[in-house]
Amino acid sequence: MPITAYKGVVVHSLALGRLEMLNPGLIGVNEHGTIEFVVDLATQSLDTVVFDKVRGGVCSYAKHMYTKAVSRHVLNGTTTCSYFATIHLEACKVLADIVHDIGQRGYLGKVNMDRNATPELTETTHGSLADTKSFIEYVATKKNSLLTPVITPRFVPSTTSALMTGLAALADTYTLPIQSHLSENSKEIEWVRDLHPDCSSYAELLDEGVKVGLGTDVSAGYSTSMLDAIRHAVIASKVTSLTSPSHAPLSYAEVFHLATVGSADCLGLSDVVGNFVKGKELDMLVVDLNSANSPIDSHAHDDVSSQFQKFLFLGDDRNITDVYVRGRRVNLTAHDAAQAADASKSSRCARTTVATSTDR
Repeated sequence: MPITAYKGVVVHSLALGRLEMLNPGLIGVNEHGTIEFVVDLATQSLDTVVFDKVRGGVCSYAKHMYTKAVSRHVLNGTTTCSYFATIHLEACKVLADIVHDIGQRGYLGKVNMDRNATPELTETTHGSLADTKSFIEYVATKKNSLLTPVITPRFVPSTTSALMTGLAALADTYTLPIQSHLSENSKEIEWVRDLHPDCSSYAELLDEGVKVGLGTDVSAGYSTSMLDAIRHAVIASKVTSLTSPSHAPLSYAEVFHLATVGSADCLGLSDVVGNFVKGKELDMLVVDLNSANSPIDSHAHDDVSSQFQKFLFLGDDRNITDVYVRGRRVNLTAHDAAQAADASKSSRCARTTVATSTDR
């Protein structure tokens, strides 16, 4: 029978077996589409690691890398992902193709940069706006309501006011969300203040109740797993509470809420996904604590709460046996993902469907 818990919902089903659970799909926010693990490339800049890796927008390279990225996110249980891609129009079209074919719910962002970037990655203002409009129209041709173009200025230092104004107009015309980077580190905050001294503070524009979600921030982060993000969020909040006693540490229940309901709310999907409330679309994971090579030791006396916490703090992709988006199983097994990672490096026009999803 359904058991309401942790501000999300866990369903313990005897039909699945005593130690199997269903839980809402983990919704990632602001995932970079190009995977390069920064832990191994720490001395290289973000421009080199993320944006330049598309190698001038070559479709074969983009297909290879984006197939890996999307497959890895799905295998780790991310049913909805907001992709922060690159400036390259054709490569971004490839990303849209792959998310469409696999069947993930995706927010797809073509990055905009017309200043303060390497010469190879600096767009003209007109060209950036034209390519963004073309990308929006391309995604619309997929006729897939799971896909949403998202306006994606990299951040204030790399986008001129003219470009920002044009992007805002596109967002208004097509009724699209906007994503960007904000306050990533103290040096960038000072840089923004120098670029825009007329905007000293935005605090007066913010009401209480700011929407907060949780994401992996790959490739600035180290893992595509939202479980990993959940664990680090708990640890970080405890460290913060040690130095600022007035800040109570987050519980696992609160962090799970951020990863599901909170992130859905940030994406404007609070009425669509995030939990199992009647009327919402069914995005979910099938979790088996006793799957092959499971990293979890489960016991007969474990109740649902114990099982749930073990999955959050000890589980990984080996425990996620099935992924569903809008009630349809995403047909991407570990074997499929391995094949997808080595898929043909043909152009976008000769793309291969790496998994089935008929919900169009």
